[in-house]
Amino acid sequence: MTELAVTEEPLHLTLVRHGATDWNGAGRWQGWSDTPLGPVGEEQAARLRPRLAGRPFDRAFSSDLARAARTAELSLPAGTPLTLDVRLRELHFGRFEGVTTDDVLHDVGYAQWQDRKSTRLNPVTDVSRMPSFA
Repeated sequence: MTELAVTEEPLHLTLVRHGATDWNGAGRWQGWSDTPLGPVGEEQAARLRPRLAGRPFDRAFSSDLARAARTAELSLPAGTPLTLDVRLRELHFGRFEGVTTDDVLHDVGYAQWQDRKSTRLNPVTDVSRMPSFA
């Protein structure tokens, strides 16, 4: 059994969402699609840097996806150790990645999944049993 270290020091946790991508602007679901920051996202991350300056960070963790890693690189104080970790990715949206919210909301399979009386097919994992986009 692993022993946990107990400390009296307070934990300071700072959470930052990645900057905007072109897909965000278009209303597309990204999930694990590795979309880069767009110009707006680059500017958002750069504007965050002065707000984080002067705060001590022992370490920083980010998803390995380009948009998250680049946001961290542009916003963290210089010299902050950054660890990229696949476990920090957002949800995987399967066949809905790259699809707009409007398309998803009008998809029969998605509607069935959301309907509590349905067979509860998951539109991400039950791809072979779902209708495809025409």
